[in-house]
Amino acid sequence: MSGRTRHDPVSRGLAAIEGVTVRLAQESDRAAVEPRCAVISLIWLILTATLIHSPLKLLLMGVLLLAAAGVLRADLRYLAPVWRAAAIVAALLAFPSIFNLITPGSDLMRIIDIPAGWRSLHPNLTVLTVTAEGLTVASRFFLRVIVCLITSGIILSLQTPRKLMAGLRGLGVPALFISVMALMYRYLIVLLRYAAELHRARLSRSPARGGIVSDGKWASVSMGIMFKRSFRLAEDMHMAMLSRGVATDEYRFVPASAGPVTGDYLFVGCSLLLGALLLLI
Repeated sequence: MSGRTRHDPVSRGLAAIEGVTVRLAQESDRAAVEPRCAVISLIWLILTATLIHSPLKLLLMGVLLLAAAGVLRADLRYLAPVWRAAAIVAALLAFPSIFNLITPGSDLMRIIDIPAGWRSLHPNLTVLTVTAEGLTVASRFFLRVIVCLITSGIILSLQTPRKLMAGLRGLGVPALFISVMALMYRYLIVLLRYAAELHRARLSRSPARGGIVSDGKWASVSMGIMFKRSFRLAEDMHMAMLSRGVATDEYRFVPASAGPVTGDYLFVGCSLLLGALLLLI
């Protein structure tokens, strides 16, 4: 990165996300877990987080998953840029639900009297307050997102996305669905690289430095343009591949000769047991 690019927030964000996608494709420093076992554990733990309604249980689940990551020696630090962005977005989405305008309930804090001109939107609401039920809803949503991120990070530290897709195929997921997922994953990487290159080109040709809002708009517009242009290219490439007899089931599952070992069964069993205990207590 140049000096200007290094201090630009949009460039740093795009470079960090691109670095995460590159790291996800590496296999050298990953523990070996049978892909089907990893997929089953991922689906079950995310389903468990979705079904849990208590914020305390979700917090407990997050702590236990972090402890499991330490036991498995899963390096989750490279996911920090994605986690940070997802946590900020989740917090912004959950924040309005703490108010009685969105979630009625027991008032905990009085914020402001609603002006008379605005009461037509909600005739029975005269005071904006923070409610206990609203805090519960917001904390549950935020913690659920964090738990799902931790779960995904642990699984991705044990298998690459390509092998996870092959594991889905081994569990009977249709080949067309896997192909669509693979295409989306590949184009995500391509679009990130195109957006980063376009943004660096803009910085090198702009005499004045724009703000984070204008830079963000430029990055999002550039990604949209690249996706629109690449959509037709993807169709042409797909038709060319089919005309040359390329197999559509690229992610067919090829099991290892030994199959799942004791460690794989233990990993799945612990995941199932953790989810079951959190749902029952």
